[in-house]
Amino acid sequence: MRNRLVQIFIIALMFLSHQPPASAEVGVDEHLGETLPLDLTFTDEDGKEVRLGDAIDRPTLLLLVYFRCPGLCGPLMGGVADMVEVMDIEPGESYQVIAISFDPTEGPDLAKRKKANYYKRINRELDPGDWRFFTGDQENIDAIVQAVGFQYEPQGKDFNHPAVLTVVSAKGKISRYLYGVEFLAFDTKMAIMEAEEGRTGPSISPARRLLLYCFSYDPEGRTYVFNILKVIATVSLLVLVLFGLFLGLTTRRYRRDRAERLALEQSREKSPQTSQEANQEGANDADSEPPSKEG
Repeated sequence: MRNRLVQIFIIALMFLSHQPPASAEVGVDEHLGETLPLDLTFTDEDGKEVRLGDAIDRPTLLLLVYFRCPGLCGPLMGGVADMVEVMDIEPGESYQVIAISFDPTEGPDLAKRKKANYYKRINRELDPGDWRFFTGDQENIDAIVQAVGFQYEPQGKDFNHPAVLTVVSAKGKISRYLYGVEFLAFDTKMAIMEAEEGRTGPSISPARRLLLYCFSYDPEGRTYVFNILKVIATVSLLVLVLFGLFLGLTTRRYRRDRAERLALEQSREKSPQTSQEANQEGANDADSEPPSKEG
């Protein structure tokens, strides 16, 4: 039985070790409750230099993207545009959106074209400052991505990167991370209200954490794919742990019952012997008594 358990454990480890490793350089190291470096400077879509602290003067939905991205950035910004269109709080008054390019080769001309495209997509009246598009140099880009915990890596002329929306308070404090490319208006509204109150909240629900665990980012396909090897390995380890617990509890119960049976048998064996010894002692006492005198 022990050999079989060892074999199962080794197989599970093989599944884990042979799954395609995700890049350690791509993902999000959450910095909830921390404040962004507000002295950073970027260039807006009109070519004007903007201090980050001056731009973030209300709850802000911060997007780290690059504007010529052929993969996740388009669906990500599209998801934000769709959410802005249907959310029942006013952009500009209650919140704003800022998209910052982490590609230092991009400039305000491209940012302005991207802004025009997404403004046309949103069937809602927006002021120019409701959604701003920033570019910057490498120094300021490095500072903002490190402050957010946004980890990306170059892939040829493009980049591998996560899809995340960072919710920031009017004082620049990171309040929540929302992952994916589609966002529920209710969830986003609650995150904005938390940021307005200066509170931080859980980034994603347990169900979404499970989805992110089961799906991994494919840089070549630029999408999330179901990681069947990771799921099989996890299920195998879970079954192994449960079986080990069952086996341990069963063995413990068996040993306890066996000890109780042995104790009972020994007690029964001693009982007749004790009775015989008592009878023998009684007989010896009777023989030792002196005969009674008559008359």
